[in-house]
Amino acid sequence: MQKFEDIGDSLGVAQCLRSLGDILWMTGQYSDATIKLEKAMQMFEDIGDSLGAAQCLRSLGDIL
Repeated sequence: MQKFEDIGDSLGVAQCLRSLGDILWMTGQYSDATIKLEKAMQMFEDIGDSLGAAQCLRSLGDIL
C-alpha cells in the first residue's frame, strides 16, 4: 500500500484497504475491519468508483 501512497495512486490505496478490511473480517477482527472498509469506501466514493464503494458496503454488511 505504501508504494501506491508514494505515487499518489488513490485507487490502489483504496483497493489495498478493502483487501485488508476483508482479511481482518475473515480473521474475526471486526472493529479493525470496519475502520479499513469505511476508509476504503470513502476513498472509492471520492474518486467516483461506485463498484468499489459497493463492495466495501457489502463487506461492512457481512460484519454486521
